[in-house]
Amino acid sequence: MMAIIFFFSSLPSNNVPDFGKFRIFCKKRRARIGYLLLGRACLYGFGPGKKAPWLAWGLCIFYAITDEIHQSFVPGRGPRVLDVGIDALGTLLGLLPAMIKLRRVD
Repeated sequence: MMAIIFFFSSLPSNNVPDFGKFRIFCKKRRARIGYLLLGRACLYGFGPGKKAPWLAWGLCIFYAITDEIHQSFVPGRGPRVLDVGIDALGTLLGLLPAMIKLRRVD
């Protein structure tokens, strides 16, 4: 998942399809889905445990920050704090079912 996110964030802005009025919606939706899947993959990698969702979330936020730094070197792209927040939200949506399940087990 990290490689896929890296690939898409490496595309210069003029190589990204233009969706007209829905451009921002489509772009942000792709980011949320990518980070949702990344969160699930990280959770699977950390295995069972109460701290696993939090570790996965932290790792994904760290990756989102590094991805924004990476985008600062891509023509027509740039780092945005808001994008890190959107990525963190997407990750949280992917981890939420596991977090709810852990709370019910307690």
